Amino acid sequence: MDSYLENMISHWNSLKKLEGHYETERLKAEDAIQQHLQHNNLWKDKGTMSFENLKIRINYSRKWDQKYLAEVKTKHHLTATQFPFVTEYKELKTQSDYLEVKEPEIWQKISPALLIVPTKPYFFTPKKGE
Repeated sequence: MDSYLENMISHWNSLKKLEGHYETERLKAEDAIQQHLQHNNLWKDKGTMSFENLKIRINYSRKWDQKYLAEVKTKHHLTATQFPFVTEYKELKTQSDYLEVKEPEIWQKISPALLIVPTKPYFFTPKKGE
C-alpha cells in the first residue's frame, strides 16, 4: 500500500472515531431539546418548528399489516373504491437469482423491468476477524 493511501486511511479512521463521538453528543442534544419542548407543551405532532439556528421537521409513517388487509379485502369482498391500497411487487432475490441462472427464458421476459441503482459506497472499520 502506498503512503498516500495509508495516510488517508489513517485520517479516515481518526475522523470516523470523532464522528461517532459527535453523533452521540448530537443525539443527546436532540433528545434534550425534544424533552424541553414537550415539557413546555411546545412540541408538535407533525410539521416544522423553526428556531433561530435550527429547524425540526416532525413527521410519521403509516405501516399497515399486509396479511390482515388481504384477509379483510377477501372476506368482505371490497371493491377498488372501498379499498385504498395497491399491490407493490417486491423482489424475492433468491428466486430471482434462480430464474436468472436456471430459467433464462423467463428471466428475459421480466428483466426489462429491472432497474439497478448503485448505492453510495459504505466505508467502515472492520471488526476483528472480518
